[in-house]
Amino acid sequence: MRAVVRCSGLVFGAVVVFGCPGGDPEPEGWEVAREVDASEGALLAIWGSSPESLRAVGGQISAVGDAGVGVVLRRGDGDWLPESLPADTPVLNWIHGVDDTVWAVGNAGAALRLSDGSWVREDTPVDVPLWGVWVVSATEAWAVGGDAFDSATDGIVVHYAAGTWAQVDLPALDRPMPALFKVWGASASDLHAVGDNGVIVHFDGTDWTQVESGSTEDLISLWGTGPTEIVAVGGRTSGVMSRYDGTRWTTTTLPRTPALNGVWMGAEGDAVLAGERGVVSRLPAGTADPETIETPSRLDVLHATFALPSGLVVVVGGTLQGAPPFTGVILEGTGL
Repeated sequence: MRAVVRCSGLVFGAVVVFGCPGGDPEPEGWEVAREVDASEGALLAIWGSSPESLRAVGGQISAVGDAGVGVVLRRGDGDWLPESLPADTPVLNWIHGVDDTVWAVGNAGAALRLSDGSWVREDTPVDVPLWGVWVVSATEAWAVGGDAFDSATDGIVVHYAAGTWAQVDLPALDRPMPALFKVWGASASDLHAVGDNGVIVHFDGTDWTQVESGSTEDLISLWGTGPTEIVAVGGRTSGVMSRYDGTRWTTTTLPRTPALNGVWMGAEGDAVLAGERGVVSRLPAGTADPETIETPSRLDVLHATFALPSGLVVVVGGTLQGAPPFTGVILEGTGL
């Protein structure tokens, strides 16, 4: 998330304006599926293996930098309903899963695991925000984070294995990197994570190493189809996209696209992007030219997007361009 600082999580997202204000009819195929009031806050991430298992996570803060109060909304029959969370759960910044194994991570080093339909908080060795999580299997996961408000600190990686979260070492970097924001893996031995100042690090099954991104712009999120096709997005004013072909990252500034926060990619390589000033875009496979998708008229910040093989696309965010308290929004449509 991005408020004033450009990052993810409680650095609360990007300003997004959906279409033109004034009550225009919703574009065909899209709808505002849920208005989220200040009692629940803004939404930062979305994941699920089926329409009924889709969950959006986020929460509310009282001030920028506050750990806040977390929320999870599950897509039910005709509505998105809140789920019970452990006491003192802070804002949750990301969610990911494999089959029935689901993890959500958030501020103050929070990591929650879905167990028999209930959320259980697990201890981690860190107390800084965790901005992203990638679940490898029922017994393994990775999360990334850091204090994005403190430029004197370093981003972190934590690993879940043998029932325990442990911090792992990152290599020396060629630039400051207070936080890593998202992590995505083609396999257990092939992961990439992106963060502040265009930093990209790669895990080869043994060690994390820095790889050249070709940019010093913040990279906020990434997704791919496998080891030879990954797209990362970010930017501060204009959108930035980095594409990986299995050998190198090629970074492109998108002058007609505002800064981007979220990306999801389908199995055939088509992607959906979410960013500032009303932009939800389709990125055709193998291209660097996003095509704007018309969406409902709103004045919101979008933070993440996700889609299912059925064609359902979900985009989440909220009123993150100003001061808290925030409200949230869930948009549903078809974008691929």
